[in-house]
Amino acid sequence: MHNIYSNVRKFFIALSSTLLMSCDSFFFSPLEVLSVEMNKNITITFNKDISYDSLNKNFNLYSEESTVKGIIRAEGNIVYFFPEENFTPENNYTLKLCKALESRDGFSMLSDYVKEFELKKSSSSPFVQNIDPSNFENVTEELSYIFLEFSKSIDEKSFYEAFSISPSCNFRVFFDEQKKQVKVCFDEPLAINKRYTCKLSTELKDSDGNYLKKEFSSYFDYLIDNTLPVFEVLGVDEDESIFYLERNKNNILSTKSYLKILFSKKISTSSFSSLCSVTPSLSFTFTNDEKENLYSIIEFSDEVNWGKSYEFRIAQGVLDESENYTKEEYVYILDFSREEERPPSFLYGEIICDDILLYSFTTEENYDVLVLDPIVFVPNETFYATVKLYFDLSEKASCINYLSALKNISFSVTQSCMNIYFISLDIKNGEISCLLEVKNTESKGLLKLSIDASLSDNLGNLIDEAMEFTFTKI
Repeated sequence: MHNIYSNVRKFFIALSSTLLMSCDSFFFSPLEVLSVEMNKNITITFNKDISYDSLNKNFNLYSEESTVKGIIRAEGNIVYFFPEENFTPENNYTLKLCKALESRDGFSMLSDYVKEFELKKSSSSPFVQNIDPSNFENVTEELSYIFLEFSKSIDEKSFYEAFSISPSCNFRVFFDEQKKQVKVCFDEPLAINKRYTCKLSTELKDSDGNYLKKEFSSYFDYLIDNTLPVFEVLGVDEDESIFYLERNKNNILSTKSYLKILFSKKISTSSFSSLCSVTPSLSFTFTNDEKENLYSIIEFSDEVNWGKSYEFRIAQGVLDESENYTKEEYVYILDFSREEERPPSFLYGEIICDDILLYSFTTEENYDVLVLDPIVFVPNETFYATVKLYFDLSEKASCINYLSALKNISFSVTQSCMNIYFISLDIKNGEISCLLEVKNTESKGLLKLSIDASLSDNLGNLIDEAMEFTFTKI
């Protein structure tokens, strides 16, 4: 029982001591040095008033391991040291305040205080300890300044005279307090895809007057683009609707389509035009994006015929502003055969009288003999004949245009071999029926059926070419 009581008593004593020590450090702060300045004398500022007796015992100033003599004076929380001999730049000095130094109310420092005063001039040359961006660095993010760190404090004026950057740009310079670290801040964004070179000439000197031994040079590449240009070829219709062309494949175009080439980055459009060609030969014109150089428009200046195919080639060497270029040729097959633009094509024709087929003809049969038996077709008597023309139309077209047929189908004769009068015209799909009033004569001559090239279907598609059929009437 006595042992238990004894142990509990010891525990509470230890706990009380700990609490008292914690309260002491919480409510009473230790003695601290706030600032130290060295001019002709040394001035030390504390956070508390200093005990003069304690100061004499715990104040030491050394020069090259020897004690510096002088007068110490304390005024409240400020201590002054006046040396018997002036401080000289040939020496370095060390101030030491022992932690036993006390304030008037009995508080001491937590540890010794030591401060170095480097007054001795160095004879060593300054050098660049660090530069950012580093030498040979490829900078891939936006850069706003260059950072330099020197081995010694630098003379500001000499830095302005010695530093240069190429390509040139506007900048401002900021030094830290010790003049060892320098920030060169740019006033404007740097140009991309450029190599910048920073130089320091031997005019640079430190605060002791020692010059840089040899010229310093460092370079960095800024936002260099090594990616190859990529492009897409688009077809653009008359109504400005677009479609993508596939490489090495058949691409169906309208005869009124033009091409638009979109680039992934700015390219040299002036050189791009020389890389484009069309086979078989088809002349075209370029319109380039003069502001951004991000696209080119190709319009075919020759009239493109329906059903023809061409190879559009873009040779290797499409060049961007960073001098990256494509390494292979691109080929696109241009097939101008949109079904809705297919022209009407003539199949055959027939001459019918009294529902009897007198004659049929094609484009390959011309100057054939048309026999009108005078017993059946009595001269100077009128009979009626129907000339039928058959055309193959586009799947998108419904018929031959009526007005177009009236204007572009005609009949003529020579030697007054017969008299022909146009009665009516009927159109159904690709079939044209011309009802004619005919008077036969005893003369021989030529009957001509002419179809002009302006004949069109209801979509406006013209026939391939003009046609003329000639028959010898006997």
